[in-house]
Amino acid sequence: NTADYITFQNMTIQGTGTTYAWPVYLTNGANNNTIKKCNIEITSPVNANTGTFNFLGVVAGGTQSSSPGGSAVNNLTIDSNNINWATHGIYTYGVSNTSGHQYRANTILNCDNGITASYLRNIIITGNTIKNRNINANTNNGITLNYVTTTNAFDVCRISENKITNVATFGIAVQYSNALAVGKGLIANNMIGGGFTQSTSRGIYIYNANYWMVYHNSVNHNTTTTSTNQSPFYTYNSSNLSVVNNILART
Repeated sequence: NTADYITFQNMTIQGTGTTYAWPVYLTNGANNNTIKKCNIEITSPVNANTGTFNFLGVVAGGTQSSSPGGSAVNNLTIDSNNINWATHGIYTYGVSNTSGHQYRANTILNCDNGITASYLRNIIITGNTIKNRNINANTNNGITLNYVTTTNAFDVCRISENKITNVATFGIAVQYSNALAVGKGLIANNMIGGGFTQSTSRGIYIYNANYWMVYHNSVNHNTTTTSTNQSPFYTYNSSNLSVVNNILART
């Protein structure tokens, strides 16, 4: 809470609560912090299905509750951590102009959702390995961006070089996230595949989001159902997209 310029490194951090557990929680202007090479886990995984936001690995957001809101946490680096047994491995919820987030080289296992980020600008998500547990299938995504924007040519919104498996619904979802013609968003060089089970599952899903480049991704949309709503790549009400040199398969 309002703590700045702190690095948490080479630590084991456990959430032991049986109703709520947020092992790492930053809020209220806690800026310029780094979480690096830590083991972060929920110790009661059997209970992690009781609420969408009850068990979160790393949180940057508002008041702890079953529906956390936004908070200004700027310049946050989450790097090379192991995160296990959460409903969301990384969950961030900013406010207007919250920026400077980097999530890189993390291994996120046995979570319902890997990374969820909302109301941010200037965010990089790269080099992460996400393998979900695929139990709460209706909300099981790999990487989700909601209301993420660029506001000038210097802002960056990039999802790159991530390996995502065992998601039930969306591998990468970008929703209500408009970039600019001079500062386009980028989804590139990601590998997505395995474990799609929902009738509306999509490998890459772009919904009400403009000015995104989708380059050099590999999506193996394997599924156990035959719904026509499923697709390795799906976009709705989005414009100025550039989709180039992707391998998109449904098997």
